[in-house]
Amino acid sequence: DKTKYSWNQAVNKNWVSQKFYEMILGNVICFYQEYDTDNLLLAHNSFQRVQDGIDLDNKINLLNSQSDQYENLLLEQRSLIKPEYLNGEFMYQQIEPLLKQIII
Repeated sequence: DKTKYSWNQAVNKNWVSQKFYEMILGNVICFYQEYDTDNLLLAHNSFQRVQDGIDLDNKINLLNSQSDQYENLLLEQRSLIKPEYLNGEFMYQQIEPLLKQIII
C-alpha cells in the first residue's frame, strides 16, 4: 500500500519545508499541527490542521471511510502548488531583497 497521509511541522511560522510539496506531488495528504497558525498555505480553519494525535487519528479514519472527501482534499491540496514554487521564482523573490542589501 502506498502512503496516504503525512504529519509535517512548519519550519517557522511562515514557511513549510519542501516535504510539504513532495507529499502533495506524491498524492499524500499533509497534516500540520494547529499551532502553526501563521502557515500561509493552510487556512486557519483547514481540515489539515490538527490539535493532537487523537484529532489526527480521527481525521485519518474519517478520510479512510469517505473516499470522496479524501479525493476532494487531494484536489484542494494540489491547488496550493503554484508554478513559481517549483521553478525557483518564488524563492528568488524571497531572497532578492536580502541579496540587494548585501551587495549594495
